[in-house]
Amino acid sequence: MLLINHLKKALETQYNVDSFCLYDCYHNGCHCGIIPYSSHRAKELLRMKIELNLFASLRRYMPHKAKGNSCSVEIAEGTRISELLEQLKVPTDAVKLVFLNRVHARGDEILKDGDRVGVFPPVAGG
Repeated sequence: MLLINHLKKALETQYNVDSFCLYDCYHNGCHCGIIPYSSHRAKELLRMKIELNLFASLRRYMPHKAKGNSCSVEIAEGTRISELLEQLKVPTDAVKLVFLNRVHARGDEILKDGDRVGVFPPVAGG
């Protein structure tokens, strides 16, 4: 752990960044295991999966890979429900109810890995 702290300090000094992440960059073809990033870039790299359910008329805003009204979506860590819906181009006036892990949500909650989001439009009938 002491070595990692010394390495972190050296990288922060050398690359003049606020923070960095120790990142296995195998998929980039590099095997050094350490790449410095600014805090903004590091946040983009931290990905997580959630389950997204868009019901009724909102189904058309599902990602293309989705079948039906449910799919697994990969998002950046720290994403709020409202930001997710904005990325999917779901109009705010088309959303009536939002549920996070089967509990009513306001939309400003920060999502965590494995969360389940359900979104319903206004419905009429009788």
